[in-house]
Amino acid sequence: MVAGMVVDAVTEVLRISSENIESAPEIITSKITERYIQGVGKIDERLLILLDIDKIFTQEQKKQIGQLENTGAIPA
Repeated sequence: MVAGMVVDAVTEVLRISSENIESAPEIITSKITERYIQGVGKIDERLLILLDIDKIFTQEQKKQIGQLENTGAIPA
């Protein structure tokens, strides 16, 4: 399933190779619910928190999105 999210702003879009992704350090997971974090991307001097989009939506929300897709409200 393909889904989108509405955000306030996007400053850039990046591709990060798997070699530049590590597990999130404890300082991050202690402040943000760990289950939403896929890892931390490292690019030069920057650390980027990578969210696991599949875990952000609840099962009920995924079901509702699927129902909308099946009715044609969301293009497949």
